[in-house]
Amino acid sequence: MENEYRRFDKPKRADRHKKRHKAFENKKRPLPHKLKIFLITIGIILIVGLTGYTTILVGGALIVDEEDLVLDATTVIETTDGEVISKVYNENRTPVSLEKIPEHVQDAFISIEDRRFYDHGGIDFKSVVRAVYQNILAMSKVEGASTITQQVAKNLFLTNDKTWTRKTKEVMAALNLERKFSKDKILELYLNEIYFGEGVYGVETASNYFFSKSVGDLTVAEGALLAGMAKAPNGYSPINHPEKALDRRNVVLSVMEETGVISTDKRVQEQEKSLGLDVQEREVNPWVDSYVDLVMKEAADKHELPVNELKRGGYRIVVNMDETAQQIAYEQFQNGEYFPGNTEGAQGAFVMMEQATGKIISAIGGRDYQIGDLNRATVARQPGSVMKPIAVYGPAMMQEYTPFSLIPDRQMDHDGYTVANVDGQYDGMVTIYDALKSSKNTSAVWLLDQIGVDYSKDYLEQMGINFEDDGLSIALGGLSEGLTPIDLMESYGTFARNGSMVESFTIDRIYNRDEEMIVESNPSPEEVFSPQVAWNMTEMLMDTVESGTATHGNYNKALAGKTGSTQHPFVEGETNDAWFVGYTPSIRPPYGWDMMRRVRIIT
Repeated sequence: MENEYRRFDKPKRADRHKKRHKAFENKKRPLPHKLKIFLITIGIILIVGLTGYTTILVGGALIVDEEDLVLDATTVIETTDGEVISKVYNENRTPVSLEKIPEHVQDAFISIEDRRFYDHGGIDFKSVVRAVYQNILAMSKVEGASTITQQVAKNLFLTNDKTWTRKTKEVMAALNLERKFSKDKILELYLNEIYFGEGVYGVETASNYFFSKSVGDLTVAEGALLAGMAKAPNGYSPINHPEKALDRRNVVLSVMEETGVISTDKRVQEQEKSLGLDVQEREVNPWVDSYVDLVMKEAADKHELPVNELKRGGYRIVVNMDETAQQIAYEQFQNGEYFPGNTEGAQGAFVMMEQATGKIISAIGGRDYQIGDLNRATVARQPGSVMKPIAVYGPAMMQEYTPFSLIPDRQMDHDGYTVANVDGQYDGMVTIYDALKSSKNTSAVWLLDQIGVDYSKDYLEQMGINFEDDGLSIALGGLSEGLTPIDLMESYGTFARNGSMVESFTIDRIYNRDEEMIVESNPSPEEVFSPQVAWNMTEMLMDTVESGTATHGNYNKALAGKTGSTQHPFVEGETNDAWFVGYTPSIRPPYGWDMMRRVRIIT
């Protein structure tokens, strides 16, 4: 029985063994050749795709510089009355948020430039295929396929080179922009960076230039006109090519109808309209150039806003210029009778400030000054006798001296330094009052020697005047480098301001492109002379104008001031530099000048 059992079981065991062996052999058998190729191909595609995608991401990130997304904006310089007197820019642009751009203006640009803008991811593949098909049929490039995103990428980060390398970079940058920013942000960038010809950038500036209105007030037809210019701003210029511009505008309106953003009735109504231009003429105001130059210097020196930053930063600078005073001063400087000289081309400078505040309300840097020229309001020259009140008589009266103190008027030797009066007349002894009125050189030098040069320079430094000179020639304005008209305007202001010094300034306020005030000028006066000394000096300077060396022409109001001159280095008896520094009160109380509200200080 046992043998029979074994004979009966053996085949079954053999079958099981064969099945296991067959299964093992099946595992070792290689996959079919076609299946292997398919899987390898899929793997390669995945690797290539992943590598390409990574390349696009990395390449796009390298191309897109977020600093370039901050568009250059125009800096506006305006008076406190809101009158714009100048603009400073690399690109004349006033950025505006998308919320302030009407939907019909947005629709006009999207319809004509990229109707699938909100549907694609930066690259419109349908448009690419259509463009390739049309170009093949025409055997030339007749249709493009750049999306708005691609145009932003090209205009902000790339050049206009028509190469495959540039186009590849454009695609990378466009995809990167779509990943980082919303569609609205990209559209806002596009509408603000686009060029419209005539040196105009962005829809806000274009709207103001072509229609004298803000973009928020544009009609459908006006928005369509601007959208039509995007393709070729010079070719479709409504100023130079009005017929082409009109045809192009009507094409845009038709496309807007096709895309469903306007009705047929609206399209017909808008196409019947004329161009409706109201071009904003660019005013040429040479009479403001000197003042604007001072503003830009002050922005750089005091507020760390150099010219390059002003040209891109989109600031609004409110300045203290009085338009009437500035224009009158400019016109008077064109009168050659006021500038006599032994040669043609005699030049001059003029600055005026409001004494109570230090605001510079007018400045002329030269008779024919243009931006970039030498601004003589900031150029140091030898001051001559206008130095006497601030370097000698003012400081002296802060000691025991008074206007009626007697001082010598005769030629004396001061350790080898001698000086003579211009008229050759000497009175022996004179009062300080008469010495200033007659501009006695000998008296001024003697008095400076008495009070001491260091003592004098201490007061000058309090008035913002610093120099290395330490000789008695300081009394007569004999300086190695000289002083500027602004230096003298500020120093004489101490007498008009009850003895207090205040630094002059042109800039009242500065706002950034977000309309946040970042600068507000409000200098604090610092006492230099006592009110009594200021009063005494004003009385003497008024008499100097009335009957002394500073007699004026036809000015018939109160005026205090002093003249100064220097000898011409090449022509005997002729003047090289002629000065007048003065101030006029509009209110003069019975005692002192402490109640004065406005005084003009003029150099």
